[in-house]
Amino acid sequence: MISISKHLLPFILACLLTGCGTTEQPKAAFPVAPPPVVKPQSTPSEPPKPDLPPEPVKSPELTALLTAMDAGNADDIARTARTIIDKDPRGEDAVTAYRALAECELSTASPATARLYIERAAELAPKDARVVFVYGNIAHAQANDDEALTHYETAANADTHDASACIASAAIFLTYLDLEKALDRSNCAIEREPTRCDAIAIRADTLYAAKQFEDAATYYERYLSANCALSEDVMRRLAKLNETHLGNAKRACEVYGMLVELRPDDPNYAASRAYQCGL
Repeated sequence: MISISKHLLPFILACLLTGCGTTEQPKAAFPVAPPPVVKPQSTPSEPPKPDLPPEPVKSPELTALLTAMDAGNADDIARTARTIIDKDPRGEDAVTAYRALAECELSTASPATARLYIERAAELAPKDARVVFVYGNIAHAQANDDEALTHYETAANADTHDASACIASAAIFLTYLDLEKALDRSNCAIEREPTRCDAIAIRADTLYAAKQFEDAATYYERYLSANCALSEDVMRRLAKLNETHLGNAKRACEVYGMLVELRPDDPNYAASRAYQCGL
């Protein structure tokens, strides 16, 4: 057992209480690197949209005329068109008014009177595609197809999005049996408005006339599958294609069945359906 001298005991107790007079050694301070600065990701801003010119404000009279034209109300068209012309016979609205009157006269089999109105419209807006197109329709109604084709070509060049002039030209070239030009104009129509029903139909008809039967059938099928008005001509030609040229009796049977539903009193459709369906 270790014995502690009574003289050392007070010194030991003092050391325990005061640490024997020693001081704590300072700790070395290590520099702490700050965290790296992360720059916020800049989101790409959308390019500024160009300021489009505001839509021209339509006069109440023109608005009423356009509404009447959409509804096909001949009396309202004539009344509102004449109101516009009486107010300003050489204004911008008068172009639409004269064109509307021309279309009304053409629809009532009065192409000569229609020509008088469209000539007025052409004096005010000679490059207006819709005016030129109606000019072509009037010429066609008067059996001036060469003149009509000239107007349709001008209208097609003036408005490169509308298929109307291309459709009309293709139909005339079909009557001329000029299949090359008919195919070209029908292709123009389908490229401009690929879902338009009369564009699909004229493309199918020109392909049929050119004996490109598979392609013609494709377009006739497209017409039937689209939201287009029922067309006896389309169904009859599609049935004939499958019966005679494509050797598809099943599809011919189906289409003849559609024709029987459309014309139940036609014995030829019923007989063709019975033959193709094996009834």
